[in-house]
Amino acid sequence: MADDTKNKKPVGKKATPTSHNISNVGFEAALLLFLLFMVIVPIITSIVFGVRGVFENQYVARFILVLKYISGILSVAATIGILYVVAQTAKLRPPITSRVVVTESSSPPKEPKSDGTFQSEWNRIKEKLQTASDNDAAYLIIEADALADDVLKHFRIPGETMGERMDFITGPDMKSSQDFWDAHKMRNQIAHEGAKNVLYVDAVYALEKYEKVLRELNVIA
Repeated sequence: MADDTKNKKPVGKKATPTSHNISNVGFEAALLLFLLFMVIVPIITSIVFGVRGVFENQYVARFILVLKYISGILSVAATIGILYVVAQTAKLRPPITSRVVVTESSSPPKEPKSDGTFQSEWNRIKEKLQTASDNDAAYLIIEADALADDVLKHFRIPGETMGERMDFITGPDMKSSQDFWDAHKMRNQIAHEGAKNVLYVDAVYALEKYEKVLRELNVIA
């Protein structure tokens, strides 16, 4: 019985690693890390200094300098292009004015004046045109322009000058707007430059345009 008790092994107990084994594992891991460090550091160092050497090369440095100059020129050109586009866009925008465009609610009466004053004045100018010469051309243009301004005043179009009154009345709803301005520019040219270069055909041209305006304003038939 005594022998059996001596030969029995303890149940439920596992063998535990000794401190000697643990120290061996730690030493091996530290040695492995040291070896990896000694291998990796030279590789990284060679890469860093290799890249630095590339950039220090005179040909590479010149190439990079050229790229910088090209980049600067392109940046300036792009800035100028943007400013040009903005300026052109601003020109295309319609001007903001207090212009009153003639519409159905603000247009002159559809019938001419009852006393026919504007019609008779226009007939008188047209009769003069039939027997006029080059010497009379400028005077007829000025007379027709003054009659057109009287019409604007009759309809109480706001403005201190005829040009301001025209600016208020002309617009996309007035078909003869451009005709009105073309004829009035001829009158202004006579006023500023004289009548020596004005011919009979100029008077015919201007009076045709004034006639379109007066008819659209319904003051002549």
